Amino acid sequence: MNEEISKEVFTEVAQPAARFAWQHIGEPAVSDILNAMKTAATYPVRKVADNIRNPKGEMSVKKLLRKDQGASSVDISELGLKDFRKIANKYGVDFAITKSQYMDPPKYTVFFKAKDMDAITNVINEYTAKQLRKQENPKPSLLAALQKFKDLVSKIPHKAQERRKEQER
Repeated sequence: MNEEISKEVFTEVAQPAARFAWQHIGEPAVSDILNAMKTAATYPVRKVADNIRNPKGEMSVKKLLRKDQGASSVDISELGLKDFRKIANKYGVDFAITKSQYMDPPKYTVFFKAKDMDAITNVINEYTAKQLRKQENPKPSLLAALQKFKDLVSKIPHKAQERRKEQER
């Protein structure tokens, strides 16, 4: 009797549930894995090996100093880090950012290298020009503008509203 009930439960509940799980979870996962393996197989092996041996862009100071040519350094503020990263990646310059731990306003030093000095000078010139533009035309503070509008709204006199409920029959 128990065997018959368990067979019925298996055919009516467990089989459809397993089929549903395979169709909605198993098959897509397998297809995603196969697609990832296909794209990895088409990616050139030389390029992968070159990126492992010769990292590009942002890296640690130790890795940067292991590379063959000399490194230069510049002190920048925390506000300019994002801009410097964008510009350095644009020109293909390898760089490393270090933060001084013992200074009260933290000071950041950027070490960078490039195969040609033109790339380094372009990065420095573009970065300084961008910082000067930011200093000349600072963005207006949204919080200050919001506070100003709050004060204006608070000064407007509000009409007292009277609420009366009248019963109608």
